[in-house]
Amino acid sequence: MNIKANIITFKSRPEFFNKEESGIKNNTVRYLSDEEARKVDRVQCLFSEVLIQITNTETGDSFRRVIRDISTNEDVTVFTWDLEEESEV
Repeated sequence: MNIKANIITFKSRPEFFNKEESGIKNNTVRYLSDEEARKVDRVQCLFSEVLIQITNTETGDSFRRVIRDISTNEDVTVFTWDLEEESEV
């Protein structure tokens, strides 16, 4: 995970990236460290709109979407985004 301004970036393997980019799978499930979780909370407090950027680990292609929800259950955090494209990278 990387955070720059209001953009949270994750890498994704091609088999998931293709589903995520197409909208078949409009979420990603991650295990965050305590420090990463605090950074995500901070971004949510600072910005009214937070974006997720998903980058294909093999090709380097990426896309951005507006995050609709961030839910945490014990150690797992689910980032869900709008299906409409925000911007291409």
